Amino acid sequence: MATLAIGALINVIFDPVCIYVLHWGMMGAAVATIGGQIVSAILAAAYLFKMKAFRLDKDSFHFRPGLMKKIIFLGAASFLSQISIVLSMATTINMCVKYGAKDAIFSQAEYSQIPTAVAGIVSKFFQIIISVSAGLAAGCIPIAGYNIGAQQYSRVQGLMKRLMSVEALVGLIASIIFLQSLEKSLQSSVLSVTCESA
Repeated sequence: MATLAIGALINVIFDPVCIYVLHWGMMGAAVATIGGQIVSAILAAAYLFKMKAFRLDKDSFHFRPGLMKKIIFLGAASFLSQISIVLSMATTINMCVKYGAKDAIFSQAEYSQIPTAVAGIVSKFFQIIISVSAGLAAGCIPIAGYNIGAQQYSRVQGLMKRLMSVEALVGLIASIIFLQSLEKSLQSSVLSVTCESA
C-alpha cells in the first residue's frame, strides 16, 4: 500500500510541474504518471527481497510447469480483464483522434488535444470506480471461500446477490456524477471556445 501511495503522490506532485512549469502539456502528464509507476515498481521489487515471512533466492525463479499451470488458471480472468481495458482504451483514444479531427472546433491545431485529454480524464475517473468495485469483490472472496468450505452454498448465493446490488448502485452513482460533470464541462468548454473564436 505504501509503494502505491508513494507512486500516486509522485504523480500528483509532478503533474503540475511537468504540465505548467516545464510546459510539456499532455506529454508532461504522461511522464509524471509513468515516473510514479516506475518508482512504485522499484519500491515493490525492493520490498520483495526484504520480506521477513520468506526469502527470494535463485530457486524461486526456476520454471515449474505444474505451478505455472495453476498460476495461468488463476490469473486468466484478471489478465483478460486487464487486456480488455487496454484494448478498449486504445480504441477510445484512436476514435478521439480520428473523429475529433472532423469537428469544426477540434480540427484546429490549438484545440486538437482536447478530445484526447477528456478521454484521459474519463479513464482516471473510470479507474477510481473500478478500484471501488474490485475492492468490494475482493472483500467478498474470503467470506465466499469460508462458506463454500463449510458447504453453506445458500450464504454464498446471498452474498453474490448483495454484492451485485451494491456494485450496480456504485455504477449508478458513478454514472450520475459522470454525466452531470460531463454536461457542465461541455457547456463551459463550448462557451470558452465560442468566446475565443468570436
